Amino acid sequence: MSADHSRFIAAVDQLVKVITSTSPWNLEERDRLTGEILALGPRLGVPVEYDRISTAWGSLSSNEYYKRMSQWLAYVRTLRAAALKAAKAGRDEKAKNPLTDTEQKVLDNIKAPPEGRGNKGELSDRQRDILQVLFKKEAFDMDHRLTTDEIATEVEGQGRGSAEDFKAPVADLARRKLVDTKEGRGGGVWLSPQGKKHIKQARKL
Repeated sequence: MSADHSRFIAAVDQLVKVITSTSPWNLEERDRLTGEILALGPRLGVPVEYDRISTAWGSLSSNEYYKRMSQWLAYVRTLRAAALKAAKAGRDEKAKNPLTDTEQKVLDNIKAPPEGRGNKGELSDRQRDILQVLFKKEAFDMDHRLTTDEIATEVEGQGRGSAEDFKAPVADLARRKLVDTKEGRGGGVWLSPQGKKHIKQARKL
């Protein structure tokens, strides 16, 4: 099994532990792991859909929460199965963690992405909002970057947005080359030339 396959599977397993913990979620760890899964998936030939891997669910009733959790767990299980199958196909020796019959059955039912779209999939509403905010604020280069706090406030309103809920969608936008980012202190987000073109096409400018 390659290092990337091992990292992907470990990230999935750790994310499940974070999300199923009875303690309050470690949001920083959740977003880090989600970003790692989104980044590694395409390199391994494992499509990862942001809308399905994200757990930024907001306020839910108990019934809706358990429904979302059940759907989420089923999805991440298919990702783990796909990574195991990809690792198994890439080596001659028998996999140390072979697919179970259930995993194989679920994996065989995964639909291939539509032709021409690759692994990117559709943008979520939140991701579209992020791009619109960056365009509106003319965040077209590093000197005019916005922090995730500023983006959250613009999208959700003053005092209502949480920067933590925007980290994973921003990471996915960066993976798609629609935004550029600067990490660490004084960091931020701005539209890439491709992201600016995407917005202009969406607005038919």
